[in-house]
Amino acid sequence: MDSSKGKMGVIAARCTIISKSAEASSNADAQKLAADLLKDIASDKDINLSVKLKYEESLTTKKDVKKWQALTVNSSVNSLLMLESLKPATEANPRALATKTNFSEKKLPALLKEAKVIDSVLKEKTSELLAHGYKQEQIDELGINIQKLVQTSDKVNAIVVELGLLRGKRKAMETEIDGKFRMLNSMVMVNKGLMPTLYNEYFSVKQIRNHNSHMTIEGSITCNGQPLANASITIISTVEAKKKTPRKVAADGSTVPTEKVIVSKLSNIKGEFSTTKLKSGTYKAIISKNGHTSQEVTLFVNPKETTKISVSLDKLEVFNN
Repeated sequence: MDSSKGKMGVIAARCTIISKSAEASSNADAQKLAADLLKDIASDKDINLSVKLKYEESLTTKKDVKKWQALTVNSSVNSLLMLESLKPATEANPRALATKTNFSEKKLPALLKEAKVIDSVLKEKTSELLAHGYKQEQIDELGINIQKLVQTSDKVNAIVVELGLLRGKRKAMETEIDGKFRMLNSMVMVNKGLMPTLYNEYFSVKQIRNHNSHMTIEGSITCNGQPLANASITIISTVEAKKKTPRKVAADGSTVPTEKVIVSKLSNIKGEFSTTKLKSGTYKAIISKNGHTSQEVTLFVNPKETTKISVSLDKLEVFNN
């Protein structure tokens, strides 16, 4: 018997050989350890499935956050314009207001803080707005969008915590499997004289060594819900400077991390891009295009997972005086 498999496949195949071997029938310790390992591998498979499903749920929920964030931005601007319309014609200046209000560039906490202030003003001036001709649903729209944005944002945070716990559980399980597997290998090796046929069959099962351990990243770039072609994607890694490499030093004397561009490419006609040049770790992605806002996204690249991102860029508006 001579076969090659992935790591868990090797462990499972070797444990199965022991469970079926007549030579190993008298070695109770090896039989028990092999049986325990097969149960652990099944548990590890279940955990991996849970990680995959939870990760996919996080991607879907993050898209929901983006959706409600965009709606909150739009309703915040509309609400300010509604409030501006209450002013006398000589004081109202909606063009200057739109220029100053760059809600789309605000981070989520800052956006929520400002949107809540605007919503409170709307509630205070409900009677005036209704008298001016606005409908109640127009006045309530911002508050509803804020509530949905907070709910989906909280859900993402909860999913991230659950995902972290699952990954920790997976790591602990795989560490335990590694320890038991090393012990089982030792048992078979020291008992080679008593189990020669088993020894040959057991160690004939080998693992395929994949020296290209890079992870995959897939992404989509849109603008107003439409694919955005030729958007620039730059993925940056923060690396520690080697001893012989001159280090950047900040004004306070601290060492400034060295940033290294790992990937630089453009989105295709469908607004999509992918790369397999990253190893597991944390990266920074900058997505931009002329005439559009830019976004900076933190990427957490994990083993055995395809990291997916979805980014929406807003078109820059030019106001002529």
